[in-house]
Amino acid sequence: YRETGLLPQGHLVRVSAADLVSQNVGGTTALVRDWVQQALGGVLFIDEAYMLARNAHGREAIDQLVNDMTTYGGQFAVVIAGYPGDINRLLQANDGLASRFGETWHLPDYNHEEMLRILERFINNDPDGLAISPELAAQLPVFCENWAMDHGGEWGNAREAEKLTAALKQRALA
Repeated sequence: YRETGLLPQGHLVRVSAADLVSQNVGGTTALVRDWVQQALGGVLFIDEAYMLARNAHGREAIDQLVNDMTTYGGQFAVVIAGYPGDINRLLQANDGLASRFGETWHLPDYNHEEMLRILERFINNDPDGLAISPELAAQLPVFCENWAMDHGGEWGNAREAEKLTAALKQRALA
């Protein structure tokens, strides 16, 4: 967006739905405002955004986000990410929310080669120095081919690789 001149800075502020919700009265509004302020000039990326439609605090966050998208229109972009059915339900939670997103994109799942690269990146960049044996490394391409094809249902893509890396680490420490 910065390169096309739509946004002056183009930085990314990544939050989860949980980051936008407070259990304190009025706290949710303040949290959303704070994240929007950080995103001005760039992109506010809300991961698992559909979670906001699940309770009153989340709907308060949606209402504030719609308000801020109106107030600061054109000064930042908002990307909401999640599973297609859940995102559709989120967009229906507030009449103004759907109208602020001109189009939706459904990104296809990563293929097995991409999942292999992602998994290897998580393993190689593990802060605790997780390492896998050469024998296991040799099996990863076949594993990822089966894994990416046989996941069924909703698939977390890179999140699946992150969870698998954490499970491998936990198993290695046991």
